[in-house]
Parts: sequence; C-alpha cells; structure tokens
Amino acid sequence: MNTERLKISDLLQGYMEWAKEDSILKDNSYVFEWSNVKDSETYTKLVEGYAEQNLMALEEHFVHNQEHLEETDQTRMQENTCK
Repeated sequence: MNTERLKISDLLQGYMEWAKEDSILKDNSYVFEWSNVKDSETYTKLVEGYAEQNLMALEEHFVHNQEHLEETDQTRMQENTCK
C-alpha cells in the first residue's frame, strides 16, 4: 500500500519528550536512545514501526467498518423484502 507519509515525527518527538520525564517510561531503551542519538538506526526503526502500526490499525478499522456497513445493508434489504 503506497500512501502519503504522515507527519509522525512531530507527534513522536512530543511523545518522547513526555516519556523521558515519565517515571516508568524514562528507562525504556527507545526513549533513552531517542534522547541521545536522533540520527541513529533506533530512531529510524521506531518511526517506521510506529507508522506501520498506524497503517495496520487504520486498515483494520476500515475493514471492520466495511463489514459493518455490508451487514447493515443486508439487514435493510431483508427488511425491505419482508414489507
């Protein structure tokens, strides 16, 4: 699927700034790497992984909505047939 790249870097930057202050997340290796070396391979993997997860979630949401619409259409057709 070839889609326009989302501006995830800004969102991720804000999240990581918050995460490095969080008592639980500040010790996470991604959070630690992010604050130390932004041009690292870890940074690239993190941004790409986040984008991929977002796309998968959007696709799953779309499929679920499409299935719901099809079920609704079938129900309406059955109701109209019974009238």
